[in-house]
Amino acid sequence: MGIRANLTALIASFGDPVQAELNQPPYDGTHILFTDLRPTLGYDAPNAPHQSTTRDNNTPLGPDGTPLLRDAWRYLLRNEDN
Repeated sequence: MGIRANLTALIASFGDPVQAELNQPPYDGTHILFTDLRPTLGYDAPNAPHQSTTRDNNTPLGPDGTPLLRDAWRYLLRNEDN
């Protein structure tokens, strides 16, 4: 098997991609989540879209200050106390 075939098989084992903000845990059991939420610092800051899911100063927040991807991170990290 070539590299591309191996990579395709590996990624397929994690499930289909699911948009986190449009779904709820357990996200159909997938381990591939993505988002289209706007980063707090906007799109023009260096690496802002990539960092928006991991850096506190750039993660999208709700009106009450709660991270909008909190449940997705808890699901991915297996915190059952959502």
